[in-house]
Amino acid sequence: MKPIHLSGVLALLLAVSANAQTAESQQQAAPSDQAPGGQIIPGNTASSAAKNFLWGQLDANDDDFLSPAEAAADDGVAKQFRFLDNNKDLKLDATEFSAYTMAPSTKKDKKK
Repeated sequence: MKPIHLSGVLALLLAVSANAQTAESQQQAAPSDQAPGGQIIPGNTASSAAKNFLWGQLDANDDDFLSPAEAAADDGVAKQFRFLDNNKDLKLDATEFSAYTMAPSTKKDKKK
């Protein structure tokens, strides 16, 4: 029987531990498809991340729907509300909200 070298076992344990920590940190850093209220906004892009953030800001009562009053807090969502509300129930669910087109910023740099 060959003797077990403690340094080899220690090196193996350190390698396994480092690999597990790397996998965990990558999982935590991955962008989420889930809005704060648990609703899932389709897509996994910067745009969907921005929509998830906006959803969380607008859904004031955390009921996983946006009412016209909640949508009024954002000019863009308010303007598109009736087009996004596919089933005309006067509220947006996450699937309907996923069709929201975020307009690019129109602020112009003012230089003097």
